[in-house]
Amino acid sequence: MNPTVLLLLLVLTNRSGFAQQTAEAFYLAANVQLSRGDTAGAMAACDRAIALDSTYAEARNGKGVIKYLSQDFKGAVVEFNAAVALRPDYAKAYYNRGLAKSGSGDKDGAIADFDTAIELKPYYAEAYFSRGYVLGELGYPRAEIRDYTTAITVKPKYAEAYYNRGIAEGKLGFRKDEIRDYDKALMIRPDHADAYFNRGLAKLALNHYADAIQDFNLAIDLQPESTDVYFHKGVALAKLTGNAPKPEARTKQKAKQ
Repeated sequence: MNPTVLLLLLVLTNRSGFAQQTAEAFYLAANVQLSRGDTAGAMAACDRAIALDSTYAEARNGKGVIKYLSQDFKGAVVEFNAAVALRPDYAKAYYNRGLAKSGSGDKDGAIADFDTAIELKPYYAEAYFSRGYVLGELGYPRAEIRDYTTAITVKPKYAEAYYNRGIAEGKLGFRKDEIRDYDKALMIRPDHADAYFNRGLAKLALNHYADAIQDFNLAIDLQPESTDVYFHKGVALAKLTGNAPKPEARTKQKAKQ
């Protein structure tokens, strides 16, 4: 899963004392360093913050995010464990721990953490989205669709939720609904190459070859290096001209978070 949804929560709490204020300053510096791609510097700043204030849950969460970005999922879980131990109502840390557990293969544990995050923060669109994603990985497309729908209700311009819901609908053979959701995703994000590609695949499945080719061309404009798009465009062209090879299985790529 893409870590863009893992933005560090910049919580400016009412802290007193020079050491605590300095801990907060190191944490804020860690955010700046992380935004610049300096993960080592960000980690060092979080460590300094924790050394000055061992109860600073946000800094523990920050370390977890940095480890997650480095794909140290088990190490990230340890940090998120510490964060929620310090702040049992820390919805963001439960959510982040769910992402880390999913990355490490603990899908059931991930769902449990997303559940907790939602209990603490009922309008948490990203938590519904991520729970839906994991449910889809576990083979529950209907439950996946329900969570994406809730995420969209909470956050109406959530392009990735529309996109992933389209993919889940495609798994169930709901091609028109699938295409409709790709349309919505593209209205929000016109540069979403995968949405053009998958919409083209859905149209190809409906034998709408000319429309499929148009979508494949749009995907190629955005991602000219994608061999899958060229292949499926070739299939659509062959179908359109009546000279079709035996089509291979449809391939879809889920949007990253």
